[in-house]
Amino acid sequence: MCGIVYIRRTDGGKIIKTLWKKYNAQKTRGKDGFGFVAVDNRGMMSEYCRAADEKSIKKSLDAHHGAREILFHHRTPTSTVNVKETAHPIKVSLASSKYDYYVIHNGIISNDDELKKAHNAQGIAYTTEISTQYTVGSVVYRGATKFNDSEALAVDLVLTFENAQSTSRAKGSVAFVAYQIHRITGKVIALYYGHNAGAPLILTRGNNIMALTSEGISDYHNALADDVIYRYDYATDKTAKMTATLSSYAVITPYGYGYSGYGYGYSRYGYGETSKKSAWNDNDDYDDDDDALLVADPLHLLALNPTTMTEAEYLTLLESVDELDEDLRTYEVRGEVARADEIKSMLAELTSIQISYERYCNIHELQDHANARRGTHPFGFTR
Repeated sequence: MCGIVYIRRTDGGKIIKTLWKKYNAQKTRGKDGFGFVAVDNRGMMSEYCRAADEKSIKKSLDAHHGAREILFHHRTPTSTVNVKETAHPIKVSLASSKYDYYVIHNGIISNDDELKKAHNAQGIAYTTEISTQYTVGSVVYRGATKFNDSEALAVDLVLTFENAQSTSRAKGSVAFVAYQIHRITGKVIALYYGHNAGAPLILTRGNNIMALTSEGISDYHNALADDVIYRYDYATDKTAKMTATLSSYAVITPYGYGYSGYGYGYSRYGYGETSKKSAWNDNDDYDDDDDALLVADPLHLLALNPTTMTEAEYLTLLESVDELDEDLRTYEVRGEVARADEIKSMLAELTSIQISYERYCNIHELQDHANARRGTHPFGFTR
């Protein structure tokens, strides 16, 4: 299992703090292999970095507070050991193309050996291959050669992007995001993304921000369709669906039906475990950054409707509750009783809205399960 985090801010602000929050919200998806591509305000790739541990990747990210967007990946290795050479993003450079591609993937590819054999026959060499060796006394034995199964998908997708094949041939669970970057100039040309029913990919939009993550909350307007490959063109600022598609994935659940049509991933409002021990939590510099998901006045949140709240508003609500809770402790220590009582009152109202929203989400998730068992779908069509 792996985690995908793509963040783009359109207001020229810093994005590291937002990236850190998204990572910590889904940190249980992987903490043993990291990588990112950073894009500056000119639309040029400014960094491509991979690392085996969180501390190393944090150090590299610290240099990119001014990036416009970042494509980030964290993993739990399944097909190889944890070394930076097998981490994502996986770079694919076809000799026949003028572009380089940087691909991140969450999922498992079941026909990776078949794909690799076909790719090697086309003269495409894999970069994540590693081999083991064993020493018994003075005799050295070479072990099996392994590779990251995600590279099979990455090459397969690039061949599809380049119209070398009509559709993706990779089988298994797939959620991906990929950059197309001009090999000579370093200019970002396009962003590709998509998923099938085997892996979640959540699109969210807030104030001057767009995010693609493995966990979170989406809504009907932003839900990504299964098996569709989306392409965002930086020159035209337009997103289109490609004719080519991903291979479908059938999920068997206790309810006897496939993947939830909501497109929320596996949890409507689950964020995974947030760890207070993250290396990124130790740097107070991140707290000085303006968070694109926050509003200036917490009083604005009191008007939120739990039945129509967006993910950005929910995240803002959670952040405001945390900050007000910290303020409350500060005023209590100072002995400022009147101000502490004001904050207690506001916290009670915001917490009530939070609980109502989470109950609302849970009710609709259960209704979705019930509809699916009856053979209906929340969008109104039959499975």
